[in-house]
This record gives sequence, C-alpha cells and structure tokens, in this order.
Amino acid sequence: MQTSGLLLDVYDDYNGDVIRTLFPAFETVPDFVKQAHALTSEERALLPDDAFALVLVDEGRSLRKYACTDPGNTALSVMYFLENGHKLPEEAQKVAAENLSKACAWYEIGAPEIEKIALLGWAAQKAIEHPFTALNLAMSGPTIHETAHAVGENNRAISAIRESEGGLAGGRPISGREVSEARFGKHAELAGTDTMPLSKAPVSPTPSKTTVQKSASMKPHVDVTGKEPKKEASVRTVTTFALGDKYPLDSYAQVKAASAYFDEFGRRFEPEQRREYCTNLLKRAEALAIPVSDSVRRYGAESFASDEELKVACDLRKNIITNEALLPLLDRLYEKRAEIGAEMYAATLAEFDKVAGINLQYDKDIPDPYYSTFCKQAAEVFSEVIGNETITEETLRAVGKVGTHTLSHTFGKDFAEEFRKDPVGIFKSLPRDQKLVIMRMASDNTGSVVALQS
Repeated sequence: MQTSGLLLDVYDDYNGDVIRTLFPAFETVPDFVKQAHALTSEERALLPDDAFALVLVDEGRSLRKYACTDPGNTALSVMYFLENGHKLPEEAQKVAAENLSKACAWYEIGAPEIEKIALLGWAAQKAIEHPFTALNLAMSGPTIHETAHAVGENNRAISAIRESEGGLAGGRPISGREVSEARFGKHAELAGTDTMPLSKAPVSPTPSKTTVQKSASMKPHVDVTGKEPKKEASVRTVTTFALGDKYPLDSYAQVKAASAYFDEFGRRFEPEQRREYCTNLLKRAEALAIPVSDSVRRYGAESFASDEELKVACDLRKNIITNEALLPLLDRLYEKRAEIGAEMYAATLAEFDKVAGINLQYDKDIPDPYYSTFCKQAAEVFSEVIGNETITEETLRAVGKVGTHTLSHTFGKDFAEEFRKDPVGIFKSLPRDQKLVIMRMASDNTGSVVALQS
C-alpha cells in the first residue's frame, strides 16, 4: 500500500485543511477537543502500539494512526477516520473502526456510526447514508459536558495527590493508576494496564494523561502489503460550498455545522457574503430536510419581502440620511421594485447606502440591503405516503416527543435521541421498511400523538 504523503489522521494534517472543514471557527471546537494533548513526534514514538486504533504494517514497516490517548485525540481520530477512512484497505477500515469504537467507550464518547462501520464495513455503511456522524455526536451537549467533567475530576485528583505530598515544586510524574485510585478507589480498572498503556513520554501530567475505565483491548495491527482501497471509494471531493470554496455542504454534518456557524457568526460577513452563504445553505438544507433559522431563510429567500417591510426599511434609511437630495432616489427605487426584481433591487440599495454614507450602520440603525429586500420563506410542510400509511412532519415531531421509549426499544437510545432532535431528517434517511415501522408506531399511538398536537 502506498502510504507516503497519505493524509489519514490529525497528525498528517500539517496545514489544517481537514480540521477547518470540521470546525470553521475556533469557537466551534468542543472544549475537550481543545484540551487534547498535542503529541509530538517524539511522544508518539514512545507510545505503545495499542495507544493507536490502527497500525499499518507494509513490508515490515509500521505506520501508526488514530491516537487514542485522551478524549480529544480520540474524538479527532474518529472525525478524521470518517473523513479519510475510505483511503484504507477494507480490513484496515474495519480494524480501525472496531478500535475507535472501543476507545470511544473508554471516554464515554457516543459514536454509533463508528460501531456500524465496525460491523458492516465502510462500503456498506456509506450505502446506508445514515445521518449519524461523529461530528454531531462529539459536539453534542451531554457528551461534551460529561467528558469535560471527567477531565476536571482528573485534574482535581492530580492536585490532591500533589497536595498530600506537601506540594512538591514542579511535582513528580503522576501515574494513571494513582489518578484513578484518587477518583474511583483502589479497585478501579484503569489505563496504564496492558489494556490501555499510558505514554512513556516524559511529559508533565495533563488532561491527555488522565485515566479511563477499560472495556476492551486494542488489536491494531493490519498487514497492508500490496493491498489498496477499492478504486470507487478512493476519492472523496467536496462539490458544494456555502461561500466560494469554503464551508462545505456535502454531508448532513457539514450542513448542520454551517447553519450553526451562520447563526452565531453571520454578522461578521459582508451583506453580499451573507446572501451567497445563505442562498447555498438554504438550498442544501431543504434538500436534506434540515431545519434552519429564520435569518438563514430570509437571506436565502428568492422573493421580495412584503410592501410594508420594504417601506419600513426605506423609512429607517430616511431617518439617518443627512443629504436630503438623495431621498427622492430612494423613493424612486421603491417605486420601480417590481420592474427590476428583488436581486437587482437589493444590489441597487447596497450602492445607494454607500453613496449616502450609511453602509456602516448595518445591524445598528438599519438592516443591510439583503435583509431589507427579501422575505422569510416558509418551510415546506413534509409528508410521505407508503401504501396505506401516511405521515406528516407534525406527526413525526409528536412521535419524537411521546414515543421516545418505543423508539429506544426498537431502534436504540441513540437513534431515539437523534430522532427527537430532527425527526424529519432522520425519517427521510431511513430505508422503506424502517419508515413503515415508525408510521405504524404513530398509528398505534394515535391518541397520545393527537393530544400532543392539540
């Protein structure tokens, strides 16, 4: 297998190209990922093989990938595997997935997509096209909260050990066993055993060197001599972006991330960029049945806002324009709106604002030209008919609220939680037979669903 120059994990991503697609801004990176210990090449060399999810053996040479030394490194390894695992031979994909699943259990990181790949193999999992992704799960509130809490508990355990020794200056290296005993008692099963050996690198204790309860041992070695990935799965290219060649929109996770990013940081874009970003985002989100904010819908809309809204936007501008000679131009633009269309109207309004010197007042005294021009599109109402069964978006949302127990029993707890968050998106991604199960589930619970809807 050709491994030279191959980007597989975060330590291959020298320019940060992949990490920027996963997290468009530093603020969107989960805290426990920020706290991950960035292993130097020397530290990685001193780690045992079973601190990695995969060890590729090619003509006697070993290449170790997907470090699992702490929660942050493990989460990043999962994300990079989901982005780049298709570059590996099938056996290596399955071994990496199995070991990453074990590592996620160590740190209580939910990653059902990894478990599915471990069971089915990469190609089968891609065929399912299920919306669960490591990015969504690693960024989910409870998982981050629990992991951050565990990191804090380990740090407090380290401090307690040092204080009990009289506060030695600089401290001595503290073993994983000592931290685990301080947290869980002497009978706790922990890293530092043969199951998950700790790094022998002479670095000071950090959150990355904390302990976890073991569940299963790593068996990461795969001989890939002469083996290559299937050609049809060897290339993944991004084809859709929100803005220029940035903010990819190909996957379910990317669209969710782009939507959340705009809601939080959209004001940092210029008005023209907001328009382009949301136009592309809205089209992709609607294709995947992903809900987006009213702001995204307005910037991405195709039609004029109501006459009343357009008039209010003009009146707000008149209130702050100091050159009264420009006011008739604004009135004329408003009168010609139907002739020139919404896109030209917004572009002309933008030029007017620059001439009037009020373009620096956007988001303060006046809305920007595109928010002033376009209407908020109503979300399409979803419904689907299969045979004699019919279900609507409203019913799906009700099932997500009142049928959690049944969903958990039938499909699993993780599925039920994701379904509750995005019932339409999850439903649309399911095979026909599973859709029918949910549709009949809604019929069986008609009384509860109707009561909730009313």
